[in-house]
Amino acid sequence: MLICIASPTDAAALAQIAEKSFRQAFEEQNSVADMDLYCRSHFSEAKQASEFAATDGATLLIKHHGELAGFSQLRWGSAPDCVSGPAPGEIARFYPLREFHGTGVALSLMQSSLEALQS
Repeated sequence: MLICIASPTDAAALAQIAEKSFRQAFEEQNSVADMDLYCRSHFSEAKQASEFAATDGATLLIKHHGELAGFSQLRWGSAPDCVSGPAPGEIARFYPLREFHGTGVALSLMQSSLEALQS
């Protein structure tokens, strides 16, 4: 498995995998119209590229046998008053694709996400 920090050149691939993983996770609980509306407004290539420009986070991509298998989006900076510590951070999104469940993709991505937040 290969894990890397996404760059603006990954925006198109991330837009596709972000929408696919979101649909896998939430499609059964929502109408087709609601899913389509949400996905159009949240998973465009331009939207993903704008998230790369943010200085308060990072997106990790994981490949399994050369195929994009999931991603996580990390955020750090300000936190609610109930969170203490010198450098708070969060895993804002964590989506391994369903077809890679049971392969170790999620575990590897989680470990790398936690390491990135701690560094």
